[in-house]
Amino acid sequence: VVKRGMVGVRDGLKECVGALDGLETCELYGFEGNASFLKCVAWNCDGQLLAAGDSSGLTRFYDASDDEFGIAGTLMLNNDIVFLEWNPKDPLVIAFATAPVEFVRIVTLLELPRTAVPSRSAVMRRAVPPEVQHTERTLSTAGHSAGDNLNLTWSPDGIFLAVTTQRNFVFIFDTSNNNDSIKIVEKVDDEVNEVRWSPDGKVFIMSHGSGKFSLWSWPEWIMCWNPQAHTDRIWTVAFGPQRQSPSMKEDHSTKDSRIAQKFALGSKDTLISVWNYEGFYCQNSTSITSTPVRLLSFSHDGTLLAVGSENLFIDVVHVPSMQVAKKIRFSQLSAPNAFANSLAWHPSKVMLAFSREDSNSVFLLGADIRVGAKNVPNLGARPSMSGLVPTPRSAAASRKAEIWNISE
Repeated sequence: VVKRGMVGVRDGLKECVGALDGLETCELYGFEGNASFLKCVAWNCDGQLLAAGDSSGLTRFYDASDDEFGIAGTLMLNNDIVFLEWNPKDPLVIAFATAPVEFVRIVTLLELPRTAVPSRSAVMRRAVPPEVQHTERTLSTAGHSAGDNLNLTWSPDGIFLAVTTQRNFVFIFDTSNNNDSIKIVEKVDDEVNEVRWSPDGKVFIMSHGSGKFSLWSWPEWIMCWNPQAHTDRIWTVAFGPQRQSPSMKEDHSTKDSRIAQKFALGSKDTLISVWNYEGFYCQNSTSITSTPVRLLSFSHDGTLLAVGSENLFIDVVHVPSMQVAKKIRFSQLSAPNAFANSLAWHPSKVMLAFSREDSNSVFLLGADIRVGAKNVPNLGARPSMSGLVPTPRSAAASRKAEIWNISE
C-alpha cells in the first residue's frame, strides 16, 4: 500500500523506499557562527569542507572530514559575497563573486583547515578560529560595462570559470597555468540568471528571464537549443549527476554506458521541469509549491532534489516520481519567517546544507553527524557553548512525520 497520493508512481517504488530509508535517519542541526547574514553555502569536491559566505565578506570553513562537523577557519574578503563555488577537481580552490566590485577572486587554501579540540579556557573566551593560510588572484570583468558579478560556475575539468553579470554578459576565463585569460565574452539579449556546465562538460546552459533556456555546445560554443520552457523567469538550473546504469557497468563492449543526462529548471511560475539534454525533450514538469522556485540541488546519486522557494520550508523531492518525500520546516528555527537562499547536497552522502535570509546560521540535514568538543565558539555567538545543536526530539519527530508512509 502506498499512501499520501502516490498513485501512478509504483515503477519508482524500490528506489523511493531506498531514498526514504536515508531520509528517515536524518536530523536537523544548526550552527551559529557568522556575524552577518549568510548568502551562500557550498561543499568542496571531496566533501571534507563546507564554505559559508556572508554579506560582510567573511567566509567560514566547516570541517566535515570525519563526520564531526565543526568550524575550521575563516577568510575575510571585505566585500559582500554574492556567490561562491569550489573547484570540482581541487578541494583547496574556491572562487568568489563579490559586490560591488567587478572582480572574481580565486582563492587557494595552502592546507586543509582542521579543527583542534579547544581548551576549557578557549571555550570560556569564545575563541575565534584563525584565518586560513591562502593565496589569492583576481579575474576582472571591468572594461566591458558589464555591471556587478552575479553568478559563477566551474567547468567539470576545473579549468574554465564562467561568470555572469548584471547586464547579461557571460565571461568564460581560462584559469590553467594561472593565465586567467578571457576565452569568451558573450553579450546575451535575454536576461541571464544561473549558468552551469553539464557533468560531462559537453554542454553549457543559461537560464533566462524570458522563460527560455539556451544550451551551448562546449568547447565549440555554438547555441544548439533555445526552447520556451516556462511562462516566467527561470531562476535556477541544476544538473543531475553523471551515472552509469548498473546493468552496463560490466559490459565493456557498450560504447556509452551513461544513463541519459538530465537537468532541472526552477521558475518564477512556480513550476519545476526536468529535461533530457541528450534527447532534447522535457521528461517531466510539476508544481510542488505555490511560490517561485529559486533554488535546486540534486543529491549525489540523483534520486533526491532539494527545492528552495519563497515558502518557509525546503521540499525534498523523490526524482523518479517527482513527489515530495520530506519537508524541512523553518517554524522552529531562528528567524522562522526567512526563506532559504542557498542549499547544497554533500557530494557523496545524504546530507543537505542550507542557509536562509536574515540568518547567520548554517543548517545541516543529515544522519550520524557527531557533535563533538571540537566545535569552537565564535565571536558574537550566544553565551552558552555554540556549535551544532540537534533539534529537540519533538521537533525532529514532527519533521519525520512529513515523510511518506510506505508499506508492502
